[in-house]
Amino acid sequence: SGDWSSDVCSSDLIKIFTRNVPDENMIQLNYSASYRSASTFNTFYKGSSGKFDKFGFDGGERALPSDFPKSLNGFYGEDLSAVGKMLPDNWSITKSDAIPDQRFSFLIARPFNLGKVKAGNITSINYGVLNESRIRTIANFNDYNEDLKKSDPIYIYKDTLSYAKVNLGVISNWSFILNKDHKLEFHNLLNQSGVNQTLIREGANYEAGSYFRNYAVRYNQRMFYTGQVSGEHMFNEQKTKLSWMAGLNTGVTKDPDFRRVQTNRPLETPEALFSIVTGSTASLDQLGRFYSELYENNYSGNISGEHKLNFGKSSFQPVVKAGVLYEKRSRTFDARWMSYIKSLSDNFDYSLLNQPVNVALSNENINPVTGFKLSEGTNPYDSYSNSSELNAAYAGVMLPFTSKISFSGGARYEKYLMTQNTKNELKKELKTELETEFILPSANVTFNMNAKTLIRAAYFKSLNRPEFREIELYSYFDFIRNEVLLGNPDLKTAEVHNADMRFEYYPSTGELISGGVFYKKFNNPIEKYALPGTGGGTRSFQFDNAQSAESYGVETEVRKSLQNLEAFSFLSKLSFTVNASYILSNVNLGEKAVMQDDNRPMMGQSPYMVNAGVFYNDQKKQLQVSLMYNIIGKRLFAIGGDKSQPDIYEMPRHLTDLSITKGFGKHIEVKLGVKDLFNNKFCYMQDVNQDGDFDDEDQTIESYRTGSYFTAGISYRY
Repeated sequence: SGDWSSDVCSSDLIKIFTRNVPDENMIQLNYSASYRSASTFNTFYKGSSGKFDKFGFDGGERALPSDFPKSLNGFYGEDLSAVGKMLPDNWSITKSDAIPDQRFSFLIARPFNLGKVKAGNITSINYGVLNESRIRTIANFNDYNEDLKKSDPIYIYKDTLSYAKVNLGVISNWSFILNKDHKLEFHNLLNQSGVNQTLIREGANYEAGSYFRNYAVRYNQRMFYTGQVSGEHMFNEQKTKLSWMAGLNTGVTKDPDFRRVQTNRPLETPEALFSIVTGSTASLDQLGRFYSELYENNYSGNISGEHKLNFGKSSFQPVVKAGVLYEKRSRTFDARWMSYIKSLSDNFDYSLLNQPVNVALSNENINPVTGFKLSEGTNPYDSYSNSSELNAAYAGVMLPFTSKISFSGGARYEKYLMTQNTKNELKKELKTELETEFILPSANVTFNMNAKTLIRAAYFKSLNRPEFREIELYSYFDFIRNEVLLGNPDLKTAEVHNADMRFEYYPSTGELISGGVFYKKFNNPIEKYALPGTGGGTRSFQFDNAQSAESYGVETEVRKSLQNLEAFSFLSKLSFTVNASYILSNVNLGEKAVMQDDNRPMMGQSPYMVNAGVFYNDQKKQLQVSLMYNIIGKRLFAIGGDKSQPDIYEMPRHLTDLSITKGFGKHIEVKLGVKDLFNNKFCYMQDVNQDGDFDDEDQTIESYRTGSYFTAGISYRY
């Protein structure tokens, strides 16, 4: 029913690899300030603040009052007006100049002994305050006119987006080395973030015949914690290794009082006053308030072991492996939304619609005769609970047949059950289950041609399961993109067959020249498809399975150091890396290829990717410089339904980053950097005439620049 973005919350299983017991006591302090060319010292808009915003969470000022009714149905007249007056008057938006971003961090590391146990702790605290704004253009168009060689716009909007962000994070990792054969670890990661987001949208809606000026103010807070206890134990003269892990991931996402307002005037009369848009029933984008809470927990545990077999004095020493895993995940989501509408159309004071929102919705104007009243819009399916359970086991073997040839392989068994509980419009309980059972084999063969050269060949089968978000009946209205995103409870699990072969050559330490080919076969790949619009040019998308797909291509990587050029001092300190891929993909929709292009790449798959970097490292001068470059080819962002809704592509974007690090003595380090040096544009387009090229005849659906991001920081370590 309503959300700023479709990505609400996700907390999956995370495996953390960190350093163990620190070698010595250490304290490190870091501070950095950043300037963003599109934001800093420019106009910045912000909604009302709360007393705990500075720590990344709302202090309760935006929440529904504790005695607010669970439903407005059954409230009328003065009783309904009294309820409407319970909500805060927080519609105002302040205007200021964005200050530079600030980041602080503190790290402490301590090794210590507990009797004969060698132990250590590494703890860090990170805090950041960031302000980002951007100007964005979004548009939607009617069908392409073959005669006129153009498409008439439905709307063209200019958005001013402002984000005031606070991030607070804590990491605390403990390690205990009992002896050379036994080790225990306890890892903790806590992150709290809050974003005060403001949107001001202005532009022409040609379909409605109006010029709109819309507003949205949202505070979104997210908390994520992951904790893991793990152990590693060696037995039988270190021929046998046993590893285990138990973990908890928990996440909370809250949207307290997401406010949205529409105002408009006739398109042909620019001198007219803007008027607040309100309907006869609750609407998500017309004078509406939205509240939501999402809670997710993930409990997991695994045990694995491996044993090296000996056959006398033979060099043939195979390793056998086996393990089990269990994961239990649960999610609950509750949303509540309502709008202000006219109490009585005949007696309503229409002059209120030309007032600022905070004036129009003042307490005296919330009344049952001449003013506004609250209207409940919450649907039964705006709340749901999901759960999943995964049981898995694997067994494998590594066989070193000779000093040159080795084989590793095995199989993983998985049994998975996902359950969704919600209600339909008639408040009838609905339960959806997705139950799967798979055996996933894998095999890898390595041929070491010599000490520096090898060839690898591998095959494995993997899965892409539907996420909770992708199966939910609940529909998300993305106010920012003016889109509706729906889940699909009939989604199937995608199966992926992966095969690749690689040649690798290691000229010297840290250097690599490699090349390879790969092939992937997908059964039931999950993609996002366009549905018929809901009016006003609003797009609707839903997840669905294609019948099959495949991708194949080549990839290469080169890492080279010039340290052997000792006669050239500058050049000998240089190194570079390049990796690139060229990929072809194709989707088979089967019977679903009605009014859709059945000869297209997979959603999200780029035809090429290039990453390159040049690095300079002078250890004596404690100076490091890196220049990084990245580009990906245009990739399918959303799949159209027919010619009136062509596929939407994310266009290529050149990204260049530069960083410089200079040390001063043993304790101080200064860093300078810039991300997105040339401030290249994000652009999403439709190939409306379907000629395979993107030119002036095609439609730009969305475009914006985030600005080059300059950072200066200092670190003190002792």
